[in-house]
Amino acid sequence: MKRSDFKKKVEFLSNSDLYELVKKFYVQEAIGFNHNNWKIDIIYDYCQIKNPAIFSDAIADASYILSSMETGMNELKVVDIKRIDYLTKQELVDFVNQMIGAAKSNPEMDMNAIEKVDIMKSFGLNQNSIICKVTGQSMENAKIFDGDTLVVDTKITPRSGNIVVASVNSELFVKRLKRVNGTIWLLSENDEFKDLKITTEFDFKIIGVVKKAVRTVS
Repeated sequence: MKRSDFKKKVEFLSNSDLYELVKKFYVQEAIGFNHNNWKIDIIYDYCQIKNPAIFSDAIADASYILSSMETGMNELKVVDIKRIDYLTKQELVDFVNQMIGAAKSNPEMDMNAIEKVDIMKSFGLNQNSIICKVTGQSMENAKIFDGDTLVVDTKITPRSGNIVVASVNSELFVKRLKRVNGTIWLLSENDEFKDLKITTEFDFKIIGVVKKAVRTVS
């Protein structure tokens, strides 16, 4: 594809499409697929014009995904991330339909007839929410299973006892947070998995608090 044609294509992308494209390019580059540098430059430049956070958010999320790909998957880990604020309305509707299928008590409504912000409000979502696809068995006693999708709030203050998504040396784990006499522990909810004591040896950050676990209902 010519440079001019690629530039026109990028300029017609939505925020959601730009975010996914940056993630895709970054992951592909990391596993050995070589893109033309000018394509990456065009994507970067357009993100800076439209919304610089798109590029930085996508790179950060792609880095977490790559870390999970490079390690074992027995622990419950995040293998994909989507940000609510970059979802199209249809993507949000599809996810909410999945939530309704998993919890029949949720209110019924014609979601195509209302605005995205109202859909988010009705189902307890906000612009700080991220959607994380997880794999592993270490939180099964907390009713979080391999293949579930988690709704995570990245802005509320995590408290001892909350289930959180935490970055430990750039890997995203799902654990129960516990603070004991100033020490932070990440607890598993499966006796086959060890708890993790956070020390100064770790690069540690809490990404957010898990608000809901959703699984596909066939």
